[in-house]
Amino acid sequence: MKTKNTFAKLRRINKALINKFEATNEMLKLATEQIDRLNKAIHIKDIEINSLEIKEKELSDKIYSLYNNLSETNNMNTSNYLAWLSEHEENSKLIKINNKLSIGLTVMSLVIVGLVATLIGAIG
Repeated sequence: MKTKNTFAKLRRINKALINKFEATNEMLKLATEQIDRLNKAIHIKDIEINSLEIKEKELSDKIYSLYNNLSETNNMNTSNYLAWLSEHEENSKLIKINNKLSIGLTVMSLVIVGLVATLIGAIG
């Protein structure tokens, strides 16, 4: 009888160990699936990070390009302003000369009118 009880006990222990093994095996499967999902998520995040780094480099290149264009535009504006300024100074000089000529012509016209009036007065 003692042997019968021992076999029954061993069967129960064996069945309990098999149940624990199956439960542990199921937990390992779930943990493996979770690890796989996390690895996929990490891979997706790595792809997103790489994509963002590429976009950051593209934006950085565009910003440097804009700064270069802005610098060139400022240089062009400066040279255009300097050209306008020198032209304006030349025009200003011409206007001053024209004003002097106008005053001279006006004075000469008055002198001629005065001479003509004097001649008419002397003749008349």
